[in-house]
This record gives sequence, structure tokens and C-alpha cells, in this order.
Amino acid sequence: MLKNKHNYFLILTILISGLTIGCKPASDTIMGYNYQIHESTGDKKGSPGDFVFFEFTVTSQADSVLARMDTPPQLPVLQVPEADAVNQDNPVAALIGKLSIGDSASILMPLDSIRQPGIDQELFKDGLNYNIKVVDVMTQEEYEKDQAMKRDEMMANMKKQRERLPEIITLMDDNIEDFQKGKLDNIQEKDGLQYYILEEGTGAVPNQ
Repeated sequence: MLKNKHNYFLILTILISGLTIGCKPASDTIMGYNYQIHESTGDKKGSPGDFVFFEFTVTSQADSVLARMDTPPQLPVLQVPEADAVNQDNPVAALIGKLSIGDSASILMPLDSIRQPGIDQELFKDGLNYNIKVVDVMTQEEYEKDQAMKRDEMMANMKKQRERLPEIITLMDDNIEDFQKGKLDNIQEKDGLQYYILEEGTGAVPNQ
């Protein structure tokens, strides 16, 4: 099935490398692939060379979600190709150049475009839907500044964590000693595992 790690990586690879098969043309096609616009906002649209951030899900014809990348800040991003670009064999990249911020669309991908062991050809014989929703558009200059800012933030956070390391080690040593002496309060247990929270975080909680 597509849910394993190998096939999930395959879907990511398709976004980057593009596809090279033909299919029967229809009233709404891009590079020979059927597509449908679900929502059109008329907002800012990417120009060739711009970077487009978008939500991306892969669903079966029965609307079962097989893979998804739709949670910031880890959104996929593609550069809008030039009209005569050599890599114009990627229908996803070609389609995002037609979409504005807030627009959503889907491309029907025939299964013979994803010949790969582990994919149930019979189960998905009607093809897969590649669902796209554009979230943001940046010029190359804006994109480079954004990436530089994120790198700086990451380095600052790493530096902060390194500076706290001696404090954390001391805290852990003290707690281990208290635990061995039976002095540690507020020990919690789940599924037979005992744990103690050193510091309450403020981030998102994983789905149970």
C-alpha cells in the first residue's frame, strides 16, 4: 500500500522529477493529464521563477487519504517553470503556475505513471488524485530571504539548546538521585511506562 515509507518517498520524488507518460486528452488537461479547479480566488498568482508553497494530498478515487503534506511549516514548494523549460514534464509544477493563492485543484494520475512494486494496481486502477491548494507565493528574492531567516532561527535555537545543556544534565542527575531515594513526586504512568516531565512544553500535541 502507499502508506509505507517507501511509497510515501515515491510521491515526494514525483513532485520533484515529474512524470513521463501520455493519457487521453480531455476538456481540462495539462500536459495530457486531466485536472479540475475546485476553487478560484483570483488572488496573487506565481510568475515563472516564483516559488509556490502548497498543501498536497494524495487520495484514491474513493477519497481515502494515502499521503499528505499539508501542515506548515513543512509544506512542499515548487518553482514555477518557464514556459519553455526543459522540466515541463511535471504536471504539478505546470499546474501551480496557473493557480492563485487560495486556489485548489486536483490532477488525476493514471496508475501506469507510478509503476512501482508494492502499489496495488488493481485497487487503484482508476488512478490517484493529486490534490493541491496554494498557500503562498514568493519571488526568488523573497524566498531566499525567507530561507535565510529560517536558517538563522534554527541556528539560534540550536545555540540556545547547547547553552542549556549543562543545566539540563544537572537537573536530570538531581531527579535521578531523588527518584532512587523515593523523593520524586508527580511520577506519571501510561501503558506500564513511568515518566516524569522535567519541563512543560508549549508546542503541538501529537494525535493519539
